[in-house]
Amino acid sequence: MFDLALARLEEEPVLLLQGARTVGKSQLLAELAVATGAEMIDLDELATRSAVAADQRSL
Repeated sequence: MFDLALARLEEEPVLLLQGARTVGKSQLLAELAVATGAEMIDLDELATRSAVAADQRSL
């Protein structure tokens, strides 16, 4: 899955992952962020989600 996601990121600047809980979505995104030098924004973190809700332009 990592190689497929990495290939898709070469074509599009944004990647959306959906799936059941505890299947490794966050882990995959963290590994992709390291591999590409990108920043990962995790909206599961309450403080991050609140900050984005308050100022969506900050992204």
